Amino acid sequence: MKDKVLAALLRIGHHRTFRRDIVLRGTIFVLLVALLLSQAVLPTTALAAESYQFYQKWGTPSNQFYGPSGVAVDSSGNVYVADTGNCLIQKFDRSGGFLTKWGLIGEGDGEFNQPRGVAVDSSGNVYVVDGGNNRIQKFNSSGVFLLKWGSKGTDIGSFEYPSGIAVDSLGN
Repeated sequence: MKDKVLAALLRIGHHRTFRRDIVLRGTIFVLLVALLLSQAVLPTTALAAESYQFYQKWGTPSNQFYGPSGVAVDSSGNVYVADTGNCLIQKFDRSGGFLTKWGLIGEGDGEFNQPRGVAVDSSGNVYVVDGGNNRIQKFNSSGVFLLKWGSKGTDIGSFEYPSGIAVDSLGN
């Protein structure tokens, strides 16, 4: 099933179209969240028709996404969303229930300028790609700032508008 959904996502078009769909409609974002939670988005007809059954809505009027661009799931099934336009991270339980959010626009510790990617390690630490500030920030699972690294540039340890992150089982 995941292969079929991935194939449908790839048919949408090149990378820029994919990002525009996430930012403007959030349709693909819902499919990605379903894949990460290993829950099926069931086709209502043959895959060629590209028709899907609605699975679940995430976000509430007070926690509405504005350009979500990154998503990660921790070992408990909690979902973390890099909400780029709102300059924050939103956390939901596995059923889509809102738990917490953190961040605001800025350059200080725990502040963001277009957070683009998010990852969670096996200890529950949350890593956020702070694209506009050219750095990575690390938080605990409640959103408490722990540390940061990186700066704008082309030297080792520098970034030029980073957009994605991953961690392995050892926290690297």
